Amino acid sequence: MYITYERPRQLHDREMDPLAPDADLSPAGESCGETTYDVLGNLWTCTRRPHTESEHRAAYEYRAEGPQGEVAIAWESNWGEPAARPTTTPAVTTTITHPSAVRQCSVTADDLDRIEHPVWETFVPEDYDALTITTTVAEAAAATAALARLVDVLSADELSGSLAAALDCTAADAIADVLRTQGAAGAAHRWIRDHSQQDKPGDVHHSPAPMAPAEYVVPFGAVGALSRDSRP
Repeated sequence: MYITYERPRQLHDREMDPLAPDADLSPAGESCGETTYDVLGNLWTCTRRPHTESEHRAAYEYRAEGPQGEVAIAWESNWGEPAARPTTTPAVTTTITHPSAVRQCSVTADDLDRIEHPVWETFVPEDYDALTITTTVAEAAAATAALARLVDVLSADELSGSLAAALDCTAADAIADVLRTQGAAGAAHRWIRDHSQQDKPGDVHHSPAPMAPAEYVVPFGAVGALSRDSRP
């Protein structure tokens, strides 16, 4: 059920709302008769003449909390039908992940029912027929889990320093590539940086991050000596 109009609560009992839809009452007293409940639990009955549109409207009666004949609430039971409006099917996805050490046994059907139960309780029973709730269990492959553990180990700040310096360029680049493709770009940069500090002339890295050129500073004393030696 979708509420399409609700009379503003700040209006006086006899104050008209210019935004209220037409009550569409029948001169002969015929009415649709469809009922619904609002969010406060109040029962409303559609007072519109028999109609084919999807919107129901409940008008105030004599001496009610609003102007007689004015619409108090309007709603639709099936959004878009038969008024040719597009129906929407929103999907809500909840992902629960945990390492195997947290749970030593497999997830059972009862476990899945306990996970789904609070979801069903968020909807009213009248909507159950239109709901689809599916819970699946997927276990990560051993290779994927091993790769995740390797990335965690290689991402440690204290590991890259001495170990990266002991590797050749190909090995350091390979480790950096693994880290970079697994979302650990910062750790990949540390591996290349720490290894490059031990680079020899001619060493080449295949890293997307450009290496900063080395800076050479001539001591001031040497500059003075060169200046004196260059005099005629």
